[in-house]
Amino acid sequence: MSEPTWAQVVIYIVKSLVANGKKVLRVTSESLLSDPPGPPEIQGYIEGETIRLGQTVTLICVSHGGNPLAEIVWYKNGEGVDFSYTTSGRESRNMYNFIAATDDNNARYKCQARNHMSPEPMTAEIVVAVQCELVVLYVLV
Repeated sequence: MSEPTWAQVVIYIVKSLVANGKKVLRVTSESLLSDPPGPPEIQGYIEGETIRLGQTVTLICVSHGGNPLAEIVWYKNGEGVDFSYTTSGRESRNMYNFIAATDDNNARYKCQARNHMSPEPMTAEIVVAVQCELVVLYVLV
């Protein structure tokens, strides 16, 4: 049986007060719940769609929830290409922009979402298709 994917931390706050000339201790607690983020989703490209050579492409990776929110990283063919991400409300996102080049044709773009509660990073991936120009050379003999 696997371990739970969440943890609860309780912080106890002790305050010393003086009431009616007597020292009184007041103890309160605050619960902090940690959990892994939701699986990442890729926006901005539909697999099978063809991108034109030289076209500006924006891939967006979004993960919802988690405490703390997810860190999101983009990879191209296994190599990290964008480690920047933003958080807002209950969402993390990383927007990766590039100009489609010939080496992007059949490139595998993967985004990973994780926080310290993730046993393994969660991933989503796509393979990009770029329409490359066909160059025909005529040799006159």
